[in-house]
Amino acid sequence: MNSGAAVPEAGARSKASVGSSHHGVAFWVLGALGWAAIGFAVWGVVTHPGGTHPANFGVWFLGGALVHDLVVAPVVLLVGVALRRKVTRGRAAIQVAIVVSATLCLYSLPVLLGVGGLRDNQTLLPRNETAGLLAALAVVWGAAIVAMVLVRRRVGRRVDAAGESPP
Repeated sequence: MNSGAAVPEAGARSKASVGSSHHGVAFWVLGALGWAAIGFAVWGVVTHPGGTHPANFGVWFLGGALVHDLVVAPVVLLVGVALRRKVTRGRAAIQVAIVVSATLCLYSLPVLLGVGGLRDNQTLLPRNETAGLLAALAVVWGAAIVAMVLVRRRVGRRVDAAGESPP
């Protein structure tokens, strides 16, 4: 007796019940690669204490995480909320650019402050790091602008095809 409701085949499972997670294979492969990279970095810091100064590294690593969680993330969140109210199209590109910019600035801080350099070895930090950060930020924001232009053009084409006036 069939009441008209769809009945799954015997042995068939819904997508929600397959496995314990909704993540695909790429997620797990990239996660494993990420943890392997982290393990390699920790191994390098621990096995080369003369060049890495593990205690100093630990202070900057934990300090960077705290600054990120207590300062950068809340500021980025507030800016994202403000953007949601002001920007309608292309908002995602701006939000991504803000997050990437904040991360670049945070992790460039030790180099910009000259931490890690030695007075008797100027070759440890030989580049103009400020110019490098500014160039990286220019690339990030240039990509955000290109993404916003593409989104606006795509939305404009959809509106033209539908014969409606743009919002």
